[in-house]
Amino acid sequence: MGIRRLRAPGDGHAGPQGDGSTPDGGFGDSTGYLTRGLADPAEHYYRRVFVDAALLVDAARRLPSIDPGRVALIGNSQGGAIALAAACLSERVAGVFAQSPFLADIPTALTLSGRYPFQELTDLFARDHARRDAALATLRYVDVVNFARLARTPAWLSCGLNDDIAPAATAYAVRNAYAAEAHLTVWPANGHDAGGADDRLGALAVLAELFATD
Repeated sequence: MGIRRLRAPGDGHAGPQGDGSTPDGGFGDSTGYLTRGLADPAEHYYRRVFVDAALLVDAARRLPSIDPGRVALIGNSQGGAIALAAACLSERVAGVFAQSPFLADIPTALTLSGRYPFQELTDLFARDHARRDAALATLRYVDVVNFARLARTPAWLSCGLNDDIAPAATAYAVRNAYAAEAHLTVWPANGHDAGGADDRLGALAVLAELFATD
């Protein structure tokens, strides 16, 4: 059976986000997905995204055409965060590949990133300083560094040192916290694209070795 690959929903930082009709609890003046449900970890937008992705992986592994031992997840930016969370939450994944993962080490990202989506939070905290502590407490539940501490799946990560959307330091934080085997490829001259197509070629090479049969 050939290699099976499931891409994380919303693969890419500009990927599909749905039509916005889900009943996310507001945070007074929510401006984007990061601030949806920010008052309560149980209601945050990304909590549902991560759970949905994990359920998708578990459902796919039960399909008769899928070898459940040959499922890997891959994504970049938001898709990388979803892939890392889903790999932790789902039953069993052979490997996870996250390129420039978003939602990692959020407090650090807020100090280093001057771009959206993190700017949504910066703008909110600038308008209302009292919201910061409660918001960061909620965001800890979807910070992929915390998922990394529970990891059982081998991971291949990448980042660009010039990334001003998901700063490279946050990818290092995921690697340093990762409880299973983890590899980090650093691209010194790149930004949020990290290694681009070369990352994907590297992932295919790893998958070919990971899923090799005698």
